[in-house]
Amino acid sequence: MPSDEGRSHSEMAHQIFGEIERMDKHSPLADAGALYRFDRRSGLWTRYELDALARFVGNAVNERNCKRVGDYRGIAQLVYSRARDGVAHDGSPFDATPPGIAADGTFYRMNGAGVERVKLAPEHLARFAVPVAPNEKHQRPLFDGLIAASFPPGDVDHDEQRVLLQQHFGACVIGTAARMQKTMLWRGVERSGKSTLQGIARSLFKPENVAAVPPHLWHHEYHCAALAAKILNTVGEVDDKRPLTVSFKNVIGRDLLHGRHVTDRPFSFRNEAGHVFACNGYPPTEDPTDAFWDRWSCVEFRHTRAEEERDDTLAEKIINTELPGVLAWALAGAQSLAEHGGRFIKTAAHRETIEKWRGRTDSVRGFHAHHDFGGRIGEATDRVLHRVVRVMNALLRAIRPILVCGKEVRAGETFDTDDVTAGQLLTLGCAVPGDARTEGRVRTALRPIGQWCLAGQEHPPLPTFTNWDDVAAEPAARWNWALRR
Repeated sequence: MPSDEGRSHSEMAHQIFGEIERMDKHSPLADAGALYRFDRRSGLWTRYELDALARFVGNAVNERNCKRVGDYRGIAQLVYSRARDGVAHDGSPFDATPPGIAADGTFYRMNGAGVERVKLAPEHLARFAVPVAPNEKHQRPLFDGLIAASFPPGDVDHDEQRVLLQQHFGACVIGTAARMQKTMLWRGVERSGKSTLQGIARSLFKPENVAAVPPHLWHHEYHCAALAAKILNTVGEVDDKRPLTVSFKNVIGRDLLHGRHVTDRPFSFRNEAGHVFACNGYPPTEDPTDAFWDRWSCVEFRHTRAEEERDDTLAEKIINTELPGVLAWALAGAQSLAEHGGRFIKTAAHRETIEKWRGRTDSVRGFHAHHDFGGRIGEATDRVLHRVVRVMNALLRAIRPILVCGKEVRAGETFDTDDVTAGQLLTLGCAVPGDARTEGRVRTALRPIGQWCLAGQEHPPLPTFTNWDDVAAEPAARWNWALRR
């Protein structure tokens, strides 16, 4: 190439951009801090980090005064900026097409009715591909045996659990999991197949297209950047000591994220990865809102493999011999997802997992879930628990006028509440609006409950309270009337 002596960085960036267009027959695209070039052999848009683009610049120009790495990176940044022309600051050129997956010259994508197969073309803007073509006739005895052992026919809900797991695979493969704004949680006992299934799911993509970033690190710009341009993120065990924070909702909710690779400039992007977490317990959280719990789709693993039944190489065997059949099974899961309106089914196991999980993060909700506040005590027969339930019912009836402030509380109605105590009372059927939403007052009113439950004398019914001071000042003995009801 002739000497480029005397030209500006901008002029050289223009040359590089034109050179890429001539080589690829398509203009490059830029997103999430990287350049994408069309590869005519694979039909995919291939990601080039800016460091790789800087190396290309170094090989393409011959400029006496452009010999430093900083010069190459500056020109690469200008090429990136040129490729971003016409794209909104918070947008992506790949938002214009529905997500999908490439396989052996075919592009699989979701439409309103199911999974559509079309010939792969540049306008599909495909970036992800599976290593094999799906084959419904390909036998998969090992994989089917794994599913059967994880959800045996003896489980009354084995069919719907299998369907939900298949939908999870389908959402990950077809690339729709992120746009559904759902996290897939595989929870249950150890050695029950969770890690094996995660390994199989990861094998469906190239290593550079998957990540393993745990959610408690998503607040850090380096770890957040590791999620960019990934189709799948799997976490083998969620840390049960670190609560999920607001960064979890930002990632799963596809808010605009800001990440940065080491020594690079910050960039903006939105999550595109499906997130599959495995755990034996329940990830801690300080978020009591329904919006948080709606982000999850849970599969419960209840059966530990006996030592003589374990095969530590099972995932490797399935990947080496059964992957075409597994991929066809996953695409059938995507079809099932489309037939259910693009939503994961809500199984009985999912509902039970969420309710138990919420009970662990909200002591009042957990107590309410374990004991029926409609008058039945559930399985508990301890006399003190009977008294607790009765006194709580009495308390809620007595302070209801304060809580609702004369407003009618309907099922599903929410108020402008911003503290956990208010949310706990709302769980029990009361709403705490306005100036009544004060954690200190609520705690003051509830503090003597242990004394009320253990007292033994009978007294007249409680009056109807109209303010919190009257509740706190009420003699504890007056609450004992509830014990004889």
